[in-house]
Amino acid sequence: MSLQNLYKKVYFYMGLAILISSIVGITLVNILPRSIIFSPIFLFGSLILSIISIFIIFKNNRLNQVSYLIFALINGLLYANIFVSKVFIPAFIVSSIALILLTIVGSIIKIDLSKWGKIGIYLLIGLILLSFVKVIFHLTILSMLISMLSLFIFGFYIIYDSQNVKKAYNQFHGNVPESIVLILSINIYITFMNLFSTITDLLDN
Repeated sequence: MSLQNLYKKVYFYMGLAILISSIVGITLVNILPRSIIFSPIFLFGSLILSIISIFIIFKNNRLNQVSYLIFALINGLLYANIFVSKVFIPAFIVSSIALILLTIVGSIIKIDLSKWGKIGIYLLIGLILLSFVKVIFHLTILSMLISMLSLFIFGFYIIYDSQNVKKAYNQFHGNVPESIVLILSINIYITFMNLFSTITDLLDN
C-alpha cells in the first residue's frame, strides 16, 4: 500500500463515520425528546460505549470494523446537537476546508511534532478547566477565549494526526494493520468533530 492510498483509506473511514454519525444524530433528535438525548446520564453512557468500542478495535481484529461502526453510531448521539444546528452546512464546509489544508501541512511538514503533542495535551486540559470555570461561574466573557484556544488546539491536532499517518506507514513499511488504520481514522474523526463543534458554536453565536 502506498502512502497516498493509506491516507485515502484513513479518510474514507473517517468520512464514513461522519456520515453514519450525522444520520444517527439527525434521526434520533427527530424521534426522541431532547431532554433524553442531551441528559447527562444518556451522554455519559454513550461516552462509555464509545470508549469500549475503541478498546475492542485495539484488542480484537475480527470485530474491529464492527466496533468502528458501533463507534460511529454512538458518536451520532454525542454530537447530535451539531448535526441539527442551523449553521450545520456552512460550519461543515469551513471545517472541511480547514481539515484538507491542515492535513496537507501535516503530510509535508518535516518537524517531528511528537514532543509538541504532550504540550497539546496540557493545553487541552487547560481548555477543559476553563470550560468548567465558565459553566460554574457563568463567565460568558471566557467564551471567545475558549473558542480561540479550541481552534488552535484542534487545528494543531489535525496536523499532528496527519503526521501520525505518515509515521505509521514508515513504521509498518506500508503494511499498516487494519486496526491501526481504524485508530488513525478515529483520532482524526474526534479531532475534526471537536473543530467542527467549535466552528458551529462560533457561527451560531
